[in-house]
Amino acid sequence: MKKEKFFIIIPLIMVIFLTGSFFINNSQDSNSESIEKENKLLSDKEKIYICDYPNLSMECNALSKVNGFGAQTRCYYFTDRLTYKICKDGWRAAE
Repeated sequence: MKKEKFFIIIPLIMVIFLTGSFFINNSQDSNSESIEKENKLLSDKEKIYICDYPNLSMECNALSKVNGFGAQTRCYYFTDRLTYKICKDGWRAAE
């Protein structure tokens, strides 16, 4: 009786594990595609942005989405969006 349960439970666990890993990998791919599209749009424009307080100017590979106050507060150094500099008032393009 115990062997029968073992042979039923193990394949079930394997199916659940494989299904979950498929969905996780799929969601990461779609997220990276949307980031690439946003970065491509930004690369067509000038990449130098200014923050009034504190007085900064820097090159951004991407900006965050517009928040509730209408500002883009994060300037991402690299396309992976892991490292960024925050400007509380929002980054604006250098003229």
